[in-house]
Amino acid sequence: MQEILNPNLRSQEKAALDGLPLDVTSEIFLLALGCGRVPLKGEGSALILSHVCGWWRNVSLAVPRMWSTFHVDMEHDSLALMETYLLRSQKHPLSISLWPTKRQDAYLLGAIQPFIQSLKQHAEQWQDMEFTLPSTAILAIEHVDCPNLRSLALNVTGRTPSYSMGSQSDSRSSLSLAHRLPLLTAVVLNLAPSIVSPPPTLPWSKITKLEGNLTSDMATQVLMEAVLLKECQLTIYGDVHSGLVSSSIHLPHLQVLHLFSRQGAAVELMVKLDAPQLETMSL
Repeated sequence: MQEILNPNLRSQEKAALDGLPLDVTSEIFLLALGCGRVPLKGEGSALILSHVCGWWRNVSLAVPRMWSTFHVDMEHDSLALMETYLLRSQKHPLSISLWPTKRQDAYLLGAIQPFIQSLKQHAEQWQDMEFTLPSTAILAIEHVDCPNLRSLALNVTGRTPSYSMGSQSDSRSSLSLAHRLPLLTAVVLNLAPSIVSPPPTLPWSKITKLEGNLTSDMATQVLMEAVLLKECQLTIYGDVHSGLVSSSIHLPHLQVLHLFSRQGAAVELMVKLDAPQLETMSL
Protein backbone atom coordinates (compact mmCIF):
# COMPACT_ATOMS: atom_id res chain seq x y z
CA MET A 1 0.00 0.00 0.00
CA GLN A 2 2.82 2.44 0.80
CA GLU A 3 4.24 1.88 -2.68
CA ILE A 4 1.01 3.18 -4.17
CA LEU A 5 1.46 6.49 -2.36
CA ASN A 6 5.16 6.91 -3.15
CA PRO A 7 5.60 10.52 -4.35
CA ASN A 8 8.08 9.17 -6.93
CA LEU A 9 5.44 6.92 -8.47
CA ARG A 10 5.85 6.50 -12.25
CA SER A 11 3.55 8.79 -14.22
CA GLN A 12 1.39 6.04 -15.73
CA GLU A 13 0.90 4.39 -12.33
CA LYS A 14 0.01 7.73 -10.81
CA ALA A 15 -2.38 8.48 -13.65
CA ALA A 16 -4.26 5.23 -12.91
CA LEU A 17 -4.69 6.32 -9.29
CA ASP A 18 -5.71 9.83 -10.32
CA GLY A 19 -8.50 8.42 -12.47
CA LEU A 20 -10.33 6.94 -9.49
CA PRO A 21 -13.30 8.69 -7.85
CA LEU A 22 -12.49 10.91 -4.88
CA ASP A 23 -14.13 8.59 -2.34
CA VAL A 24 -12.12 5.61 -3.58
CA THR A 25 -8.85 7.55 -3.65
CA SER A 26 -9.46 8.88 -0.15
CA GLU A 27 -10.03 5.34 1.16
CA ILE A 28 -6.72 4.26 -0.42
CA PHE A 29 -4.98 7.18 1.25
CA LEU A 30 -6.50 6.30 4.64
CA LEU A 31 -5.51 2.64 4.31
CA ALA A 32 -1.95 3.66 3.45
CA LEU A 33 -1.72 6.01 6.41
CA GLY A 34 -2.93 3.23 8.71
CA CYS A 35 -4.10 3.78 12.27
CA GLY A 36 -0.73 4.70 13.78
CA ARG A 37 0.51 8.22 14.49
CA VAL A 38 2.67 9.50 11.65
CA PRO A 39 5.29 12.26 12.15
CA LEU A 40 4.07 15.58 10.77
CA LYS A 41 6.69 15.56 8.02
CA GLY A 42 7.19 11.80 7.87
CA GLU A 43 7.12 9.65 4.74
CA GLY A 44 3.55 8.92 3.78
CA SER A 45 2.15 11.68 6.00
CA ALA A 46 -0.85 13.73 4.96
CA LEU A 47 1.45 16.70 4.40
CA ILE A 48 3.69 14.82 1.97
CA LEU A 49 0.74 13.36 0.07
CA SER A 50 -0.85 16.79 -0.28
CA HIS A 51 2.30 18.08 -2.03
CA VAL A 52 2.49 15.44 -4.77
CA CYS A 53 0.09 17.12 -7.20
CA GLY A 54 -3.05 19.20 -7.35
CA TRP A 55 -5.41 16.21 -7.38
CA TRP A 56 -3.77 14.53 -4.40
CA ARG A 57 -3.86 17.84 -2.55
CA ASN A 58 -7.60 18.17 -3.22
CA VAL A 59 -8.19 14.63 -1.99
CA SER A 60 -6.09 15.19 1.15
CA LEU A 61 -7.84 18.45 2.02
CA ALA A 62 -11.24 16.84 1.53
CA VAL A 63 -10.57 14.16 4.17
CA PRO A 64 -10.17 15.65 7.70
CA ARG A 65 -9.45 12.21 9.12
CA MET A 66 -6.09 12.19 7.29
CA TRP A 67 -4.96 15.13 9.44
CA SER A 68 -6.31 13.90 12.77
CA THR A 69 -3.73 11.25 13.75
CA PHE A 70 -0.13 12.39 14.10
CA HIS A 71 3.00 12.65 16.23
CA VAL A 72 4.59 15.97 17.20
CA ASP A 73 8.31 16.23 18.00
CA MET A 74 8.69 19.69 19.51
CA GLU A 75 12.43 19.59 18.89
CA HIS A 76 12.01 19.49 15.11
CA ASP A 77 8.38 20.35 14.28
CA SER A 78 7.10 23.90 14.16
CA LEU A 79 4.02 25.12 15.99
CA ALA A 80 2.66 26.45 12.68
CA LEU A 81 2.86 22.99 11.09
CA MET A 82 1.00 21.36 13.99
CA GLU A 83 -1.68 24.05 13.76
CA THR A 84 -2.03 23.32 10.04
CA TYR A 85 -2.87 19.71 10.88
CA LEU A 86 -5.32 20.79 13.59
CA LEU A 87 -7.05 23.20 11.22
CA ARG A 88 -7.36 20.63 8.46
CA SER A 89 -8.65 17.97 10.86
CA GLN A 90 -11.73 20.19 11.25
CA LYS A 91 -13.91 18.49 13.91
CA HIS A 92 -12.62 14.94 13.50
CA PRO A 93 -11.55 13.12 16.71
CA LEU A 94 -7.83 13.55 17.39
CA SER A 95 -5.17 10.95 18.18
CA ILE A 96 -1.92 12.77 18.97
CA SER A 97 1.37 12.09 20.71
CA LEU A 98 3.56 14.97 21.85
CA TRP A 99 7.28 14.70 22.63
CA PRO A 100 9.31 17.46 24.27
CA THR A 101 12.22 19.51 23.10
CA LYS A 102 15.64 18.37 24.36
CA ARG A 103 16.81 21.87 25.17
CA GLN A 104 17.84 23.03 28.62
CA ASP A 105 15.29 23.20 31.47
CA ALA A 106 15.24 26.99 31.46
CA TYR A 107 13.91 26.86 27.91
CA LEU A 108 11.50 23.96 28.31
CA LEU A 109 8.43 25.70 29.65
CA GLY A 110 8.51 28.51 27.12
CA ALA A 111 8.99 26.05 24.27
CA ILE A 112 6.28 23.63 25.33
CA GLN A 113 3.47 25.91 26.44
CA PRO A 114 2.57 27.26 22.95
CA PHE A 115 2.12 23.69 21.68
CA ILE A 116 -0.03 22.77 24.69
CA GLN A 117 -2.13 25.91 24.47
CA SER A 118 -2.79 25.27 20.79
CA LEU A 119 -3.83 21.67 21.48
CA LYS A 120 -6.10 22.78 24.33
CA GLN A 121 -8.12 24.88 21.89
CA HIS A 122 -9.10 21.57 20.27
CA ALA A 123 -9.66 19.66 23.53
CA GLU A 124 -13.21 18.71 22.57
CA GLN A 125 -11.72 16.67 19.71
CA TRP A 126 -9.21 14.80 21.88
CA GLN A 127 -9.86 11.06 21.70
CA ASP A 128 -6.52 9.29 22.21
CA MET A 129 -3.74 11.50 23.57
CA GLU A 130 -0.17 10.90 24.70
CA PHE A 131 1.96 13.54 26.41
CA THR A 132 5.65 13.12 27.21
CA LEU A 133 6.63 16.10 29.34
CA PRO A 134 9.16 17.16 31.94
CA SER A 135 7.69 17.68 35.39
CA THR A 136 8.36 21.41 35.07
CA ALA A 137 5.74 21.62 32.32
CA ILE A 138 3.09 19.22 33.59
CA LEU A 139 0.76 21.94 34.84
CA ALA A 140 0.32 23.16 31.27
CA ILE A 141 -2.28 20.40 30.70
CA GLU A 142 -4.34 21.10 33.82
CA HIS A 143 -8.03 21.96 33.82
CA VAL A 144 -9.03 20.91 30.31
CA ASP A 145 -12.52 19.84 29.31
CA CYS A 146 -12.14 16.64 27.25
CA PRO A 147 -15.66 15.26 26.74
CA ASN A 148 -14.55 12.76 24.07
CA LEU A 149 -11.22 11.59 25.51
CA ARG A 150 -11.09 7.79 25.65
CA SER A 151 -7.43 7.08 26.39
CA LEU A 152 -4.69 9.15 27.98
CA ALA A 153 -0.97 8.41 28.21
CA LEU A 154 1.09 10.66 30.45
CA ASN A 155 4.86 10.21 30.62
CA VAL A 156 6.50 12.56 33.13
CA THR A 157 10.24 12.89 33.53
CA GLY A 158 12.33 14.71 36.11
CA ARG A 159 11.78 15.35 39.79
CA THR A 160 8.57 15.73 41.78
CA PRO A 161 6.57 18.45 40.04
CA SER A 162 6.02 21.68 41.89
CA TYR A 163 2.37 22.67 41.96
CA SER A 164 3.35 26.34 42.04
CA MET A 165 4.60 27.40 38.65
CA GLY A 166 5.93 30.81 39.48
CA SER A 167 5.95 32.82 42.66
CA GLN A 168 2.50 31.80 43.95
CA SER A 169 2.53 28.81 46.29
CA ASP A 170 -0.12 26.13 45.94
CA SER A 171 -1.16 23.70 48.64
CA ARG A 172 -2.92 21.18 46.38
CA SER A 173 -2.04 17.57 47.07
CA SER A 174 -2.45 16.28 43.51
CA LEU A 175 -2.53 17.36 39.91
CA SER A 176 -5.99 17.93 38.44
CA LEU A 177 -5.71 17.15 34.74
CA ALA A 178 -9.24 17.84 33.58
CA HIS A 179 -12.69 18.96 34.68
CA ARG A 180 -14.75 16.54 32.63
CA LEU A 181 -13.69 13.12 31.32
CA PRO A 182 -16.91 11.12 30.91
CA LEU A 183 -15.52 8.65 28.34
CA LEU A 184 -12.01 8.05 29.70
CA THR A 185 -11.44 4.33 30.33
CA ALA A 186 -7.75 3.70 29.51
CA VAL A 187 -4.77 5.34 31.22
CA VAL A 188 -1.01 4.94 30.80
CA LEU A 189 0.88 6.74 33.56
CA ASN A 190 4.67 6.59 33.50
CA LEU A 191 6.35 8.62 36.21
CA ALA A 192 10.06 8.80 36.94
CA PRO A 193 11.02 7.09 40.26
CA SER A 194 11.98 10.50 41.66
CA ILE A 195 8.38 11.74 41.38
CA VAL A 196 6.69 11.05 44.69
CA SER A 197 3.61 13.28 44.58
CA PRO A 198 0.07 11.81 44.82
CA PRO A 199 -1.46 10.43 41.60
CA PRO A 200 -3.16 12.88 39.23
CA THR A 201 -6.84 13.51 39.80
CA LEU A 202 -8.56 11.36 37.20
CA PRO A 203 -11.87 9.43 37.23
CA TRP A 204 -10.12 6.32 38.50
CA SER A 205 -13.44 4.70 39.40
CA LYS A 206 -14.28 4.51 35.66
CA ILE A 207 -10.91 3.26 34.38
CA THR A 208 -10.93 -0.27 32.93
CA LYS A 209 -7.35 -0.45 31.62
CA LEU A 210 -4.24 0.80 33.42
CA GLU A 211 -0.55 0.63 32.49
CA GLY A 212 2.53 2.42 33.72
CA ASN A 213 5.40 2.96 36.12
CA LEU A 214 4.40 4.26 39.56
CA THR A 215 5.66 4.49 43.09
CA SER A 216 4.18 1.86 45.38
CA ASP A 217 2.12 4.40 47.32
CA MET A 218 0.73 5.93 44.13
CA ALA A 219 -0.12 2.51 42.69
CA THR A 220 -1.90 1.56 45.91
CA GLN A 221 -4.01 4.72 45.93
CA VAL A 222 -5.00 4.25 42.29
CA LEU A 223 -5.90 0.57 42.68
CA MET A 224 -8.04 1.29 45.71
CA GLU A 225 -10.15 3.64 43.57
CA ALA A 226 -10.17 1.76 40.25
CA VAL A 227 -13.09 -0.56 41.05
CA LEU A 228 -13.96 -1.20 37.36
CA LEU A 229 -10.43 -2.17 36.37
CA LYS A 230 -10.21 -5.15 33.97
CA GLU A 231 -6.59 -5.02 32.77
CA CYS A 232 -3.59 -3.80 34.74
CA GLN A 233 0.14 -3.80 33.99
CA LEU A 234 2.34 -1.85 36.41
CA THR A 235 5.99 -1.50 37.30
CA ILE A 236 6.19 -0.44 40.94
CA TYR A 237 8.99 1.42 42.73
CA GLY A 238 9.60 1.39 46.48
CA ASP A 239 7.82 -0.29 49.38
CA VAL A 240 4.12 -0.14 50.19
CA HIS A 241 3.40 1.78 53.39
CA SER A 242 1.22 -0.42 55.54
CA GLY A 243 -0.98 2.52 56.52
CA LEU A 244 -2.17 2.89 52.93
CA VAL A 245 -3.51 -0.66 52.71
CA SER A 246 -5.45 -1.15 55.92
CA SER A 247 -7.96 -3.46 54.22
CA SER A 248 -8.20 -5.49 51.04
CA ILE A 249 -8.12 -3.90 47.58
CA HIS A 250 -11.34 -5.06 45.95
CA LEU A 251 -11.22 -5.28 42.14
CA PRO A 252 -14.26 -7.39 41.19
CA HIS A 253 -13.80 -7.04 37.42
CA LEU A 254 -10.02 -7.52 37.15
CA GLN A 255 -9.13 -10.22 34.62
CA VAL A 256 -5.50 -9.53 33.66
CA LEU A 257 -2.79 -8.45 36.09
CA HIS A 258 0.95 -8.03 35.53
CA LEU A 259 2.98 -6.51 38.37
CA PHE A 260 6.74 -5.89 38.34
CA SER A 261 8.90 -4.61 41.21
CA ARG A 262 12.37 -5.01 42.72
CA GLN A 263 11.60 -4.36 46.37
CA GLY A 264 8.73 -6.81 46.79
CA ALA A 265 5.97 -4.22 46.54
CA ALA A 266 4.12 -6.38 44.00
CA VAL A 267 3.86 -9.23 46.49
CA GLU A 268 2.67 -6.87 49.23
CA LEU A 269 -0.12 -5.64 46.98
CA MET A 270 -1.10 -9.14 45.93
CA VAL A 271 -1.59 -10.15 49.55
CA LYS A 272 -4.23 -7.45 49.91
CA LEU A 273 -5.83 -7.98 46.50
CA ASP A 274 -9.34 -9.36 46.17
CA ALA A 275 -9.92 -10.14 42.47
CA PRO A 276 -12.44 -13.00 42.05
CA GLN A 277 -12.50 -12.73 38.21
CA LEU A 278 -8.72 -12.82 37.74
CA GLU A 279 -7.73 -15.06 34.82
CA THR A 280 -4.15 -14.09 33.94
CA MET A 281 -1.44 -12.99 36.36
CA SER A 282 2.34 -12.53 36.47
CA LEU A 283 4.70 -11.14 39.12
